[in-house]
Amino acid sequence: MQDGDLDTLLALLTDESILWTDGGGVVSATRNPIFGAAKVHRFYLGVREKARAFDAAHPFSVAPIEVNGEIALALSHSGRTDVLTLEFDPSGRIRGIRQVCNPHKLTRAFPG
Repeated sequence: MQDGDLDTLLALLTDESILWTDGGGVVSATRNPIFGAAKVHRFYLGVREKARAFDAAHPFSVAPIEVNGEIALALSHSGRTDVLTLEFDPSGRIRGIRQVCNPHKLTRAFPG
């Protein structure tokens, strides 16, 4: 994702994958879940493009972090950092992504 290879993301998603975002009314997020690998892929293409327009010097970065004892991803874009937790199917493909965008809910992940 970080290097712009969102096609690899598409290959990792199950056809029935679901993306939930939570902005808590504080930051922009989708109001409804996004269903299907192609739509999730398209969503992140849009996030990447908006991030480029917001800050060309630091448009989009992804780093592994630990949340509640599990591996998660810190997605930095558009002047903010969100946390993505992943749910996998038995074959190891991603069937669910939960993207917490609300900065009030991320104070423990990113203190200060």
